[in-house]
Amino acid sequence: MKTFLVGLLLAATATRVAAAEYVYSDFAVPMADSHGAFAYRVDTTEKLERHGHTGSRLYVCGDGDEFHCFIAGGFSFAVPRSGLPKVGDHWKCKRSEYFVDAVESLQILGLTQEVMIISSPYNAERRDIFYYSPTAGLLAMKFEHKGHDAAQIFFLRGSKGFPY
Repeated sequence: MKTFLVGLLLAATATRVAAAEYVYSDFAVPMADSHGAFAYRVDTTEKLERHGHTGSRLYVCGDGDEFHCFIAGGFSFAVPRSGLPKVGDHWKCKRSEYFVDAVESLQILGLTQEVMIISSPYNAERRDIFYYSPTAGLLAMKFEHKGHDAAQIFFLRGSKGFPY
């Protein structure tokens, strides 16, 4: 019984530590981040965002804030802590504004997850789109650049995304 309790405690601790870092990989080249490219690592414990060979400090909204959020040098994400946003809702957190454009089923690798499609205009040349599940967190993000047909799309590697 004592061994079971120690194992349970270790598993719970490991889950908390693992959940503090979220890795989002480029879907076209999912293993490329082993060479330092094509992945974003959002580490809410160390408060760092890393991609490729670069990174930046990460601001993370506190428990008393109105939003679950992180703000990095190249992008940010925020979703209200209370109340489930619906299509047409919008909010502003720090320097960014967010819009719920749609609710859709995201199907990948045989799994289906209901997600909110949340867009955020980054600047005149770029729009960020986030795929957020109220039960599984931030599952994917897409960066669209004006005048380009291709977009960068990053999918969560783990089972739960930010903020879970």
